[in-house]
Amino acid sequence: MRGGSIVDATIIAAPSSTKNASGARDPEMCQTKKGNQWYFGMKAHIGVDAGTGYVHAVTATGANVHDLDEIANLIRADDEVVYADAGYQGVTKRPDISGHEHFSTVEFRVAARNGKLAKMAGPDRQAESRKASVRAKVEHPFLIVKRDFGFAKARYRGIAKNLNHLRFSELADACPRRRPHRVTAGGSLPKPSGRAQNRAWRAEQDPSEVRKAVETDPWQLIPGKAH
Repeated sequence: MRGGSIVDATIIAAPSSTKNASGARDPEMCQTKKGNQWYFGMKAHIGVDAGTGYVHAVTATGANVHDLDEIANLIRADDEVVYADAGYQGVTKRPDISGHEHFSTVEFRVAARNGKLAKMAGPDRQAESRKASVRAKVEHPFLIVKRDFGFAKARYRGIAKNLNHLRFSELADACPRRRPHRVTAGGSLPKPSGRAQNRAWRAEQDPSEVRKAVETDPWQLIPGKAH
């Protein structure tokens, strides 16, 4: 599907200790406050296809960069609708959106804030619920990267190296859905032959196998990618 995207961002913590060779924190990481808690690290911004849930754009910034500052880098040239949470309120007023030939025509379906949601009438709350059901797809790549790839904390110094690691979100998101299979009567997928095919099969059966399959030969699990 093309024509719709979902955008979101998540904070990835970085070591705040200065007990290292340089005696200082990573200068590219930043501090920010979310709710009543302070975080030090970076922020990952992603754009996901609203129909398939596949990641099509990934960027990274310091944790103190607002989500809105990166939204122009997450919208595709043919997107007609963009879904976002309440943190993207006011997106249409930004100069890089309102002054852009294409972005100014995109319909932004941004979630209402909790305070306003509680005062909405029934039909409006149902509309917000439908928007939330679409936005839920953007949480899947974050779950894969943080839980299965163990990237809840930054592994390297500098944003560029960590951004390269984040590219695996595209691979990980595609692994379990790279192509359709016929399910047997027993309810499990038929096990193929061959070493590479066996790794791909195990990745679909057990998410913990995704890392091994991707690290061995990542392109084998991506639809349309050739060696």
